[in-house]
Amino acid sequence: MRVTVTNSDGIADFREAGFIYLTIQPSFTTGSVPAQGWGLVVFSGGSTADLVVAAVTEGCDPAQMIVAATNTAGQFITLVPTAPDFVNTAWNAFFVDGMPVGQILFVRCA
Repeated sequence: MRVTVTNSDGIADFREAGFIYLTIQPSFTTGSVPAQGWGLVVFSGGSTADLVVAAVTEGCDPAQMIVAATNTAGQFITLVPTAPDFVNTAWNAFFVDGMPVGQILFVRCA
């Protein structure tokens, strides 16, 4: 028996029966998000939606959340998950393909 998996870009791969695909829960691999103030964390990588899931898992309310990172020029870029798209333009442009494993972030939840 052959199992074929196709991602959203139309790229397919197959494996013979017995191969297992695992889904990894997005998380902060180092650091934690404090109840008040800013926390320095290392993200497991993935999309902005994955980042929000990781923060919610830590008890963060997306309506109160702000995330900051630095771009290649050393400038801060921010994400406000519940804000209109134009607020997150720099974030979305920089992380157009998602965040790499080991991305360092500053996160504030309240």
